[in-house]
Amino acid sequence: MQKKRIEYLTENNLVSFDKHYTEYQFHYEMFCLNCYCEQLFQRKFFEYLEQHPDANRKQITKKKKEIKDEIIEIYLLQPQEVIYNGKELEITK
Repeated sequence: MQKKRIEYLTENNLVSFDKHYTEYQFHYEMFCLNCYCEQLFQRKFFEYLEQHPDANRKQITKKKKEIKDEIIEIYLLQPQEVIYNGKELEITK
């Protein structure tokens, strides 16, 4: 997910890495975003498994992809910046 975020920001010139981010700040923000997205994925996936205990392998694989795509759409492929406030991620307005 981190790689897609970098590619998206670079292609759309949404963030000037030279002016706005030091290497440390950028890596810290990407680490926080990655951790948050991973936790969100796990939470949504386990909720699905609890609600659908009889799901087969094909359904589980499909749901994993849906959850990943949803997270990428919400947090990575958007013009707003995602920031970590110390407790959770926020999307700037």
